[in-house]
Amino acid sequence: MGTFDPTCFAKWNVTNPSLKYGKNPPEHSPLTLRLDDYVERSVLPAPEVRRGWEYAVPKGTYGMLGNDQVGNCVIAAVLHFIQIANANAGRVVTFTTEQAIQLYSDVTGYNPSDPSTDRGTAWTAMLEYWRTKGVYGHFIKAWAAFDYTDPVAYSQAIDIFEAALIGIQVTGSMEKQFAAHKPCAAPFKGGVKGGHGVPVAGYGSKGRRCVTWNSLWDMAPEADKQIDEAYVVVTDDVLNKLYQTPLGINATALAADIEALRTK
Repeated sequence: MGTFDPTCFAKWNVTNPSLKYGKNPPEHSPLTLRLDDYVERSVLPAPEVRRGWEYAVPKGTYGMLGNDQVGNCVIAAVLHFIQIANANAGRVVTFTTEQAIQLYSDVTGYNPSDPSTDRGTAWTAMLEYWRTKGVYGHFIKAWAAFDYTDPVAYSQAIDIFEAALIGIQVTGSMEKQFAAHKPCAAPFKGGVKGGHGVPVAGYGSKGRRCVTWNSLWDMAPEADKQIDEAYVVVTDDVLNKLYQTPLGINATALAADIEALRTK
């Protein structure tokens, strides 16, 4: 599990889907931890050369999850991450469009009978809901921001936490690249069409790979410049792994801060 398949660069499951956005501008939260506070640089290993956590999910089971109907991309990203994390632990998890849209309503107040309530989601609002109320029985203990402008730190985040949850500003040229089944690459023209939330679960010599709109979308290294926020999430599985394996993350300090969050 989790190995990069270079023959799968630019694989697609759909053709020219309706593109819906819905990642709201970054919102500060006092509950956001900083990953750098727990990183022990002297022992942090270099990231694996290639990762492909997204390939553990059975083919054809990601789904659009309603993101061709409403601006629930952040919701879809969370559900796709849950699929990825569980698949890499040997568990198959699937979600329906109805579940995705219901979660969008629960988190944001979206009312399918009132299109004006389709106003998108802030990443931190979704993460806090996930932490406190859970997503169909799946919980996180915390989330942490990391320095996505540092390519090594970005790859380490994916390597250790199995995906980065990012916000990216999609331009007109990027839309055309997606529709043409091409990787997201510079130059980024045509103005920003919307903010988009996706999980980035793979990387290799040609760039990174996210799951979105029922597809795997390759992203050239320069696409990092379009990101405006990025997080990793801490689950029980991840925390146990950090305790058991010397990955250069101070699990004791992280666990202590997570415990402190329980009162907030």
